[in-house]
Amino acid sequence: MGSRAICVSRDPGVRQVVASALTAAGLTVEHVDAIPEITDGADLLVVDRATREAAGPALCEVSIPVVVVGDDLDDDGLITLMIEAPVSHLVGDLTTRELGITSEKLVSRDLFGLEKYLARGTK
Repeated sequence: MGSRAICVSRDPGVRQVVASALTAAGLTVEHVDAIPEITDGADLLVVDRATREAAGPALCEVSIPVVVVGDDLDDDGLITLMIEAPVSHLVGDLTTRELGITSEKLVSRDLFGLEKYLARGTK
């Protein structure tokens, strides 16, 4: 059985990019419009900025790693969530390989090592 991610976004463009990146990383992606109360069986939750802002305290109740996409650290609310809640990673630019790499390392729990972010063959 493969790993499963939940993508919470109403934006079709974000959904498409997230699905493509996570599928390439070996995850099955389920798209929903709101943060589910129960995330049993999921290994990762991916939310966009609009979802993060709308979720408020509900995001603090999530028991799996959370990756915020399309956001930036100029928002004190995001920094607070990264300190106090399961928001463990920010992927600001969805046009890079970072989302797939970050998601794969969180799901596999192989968290350390820069080599994951380097192109193959890089010394």
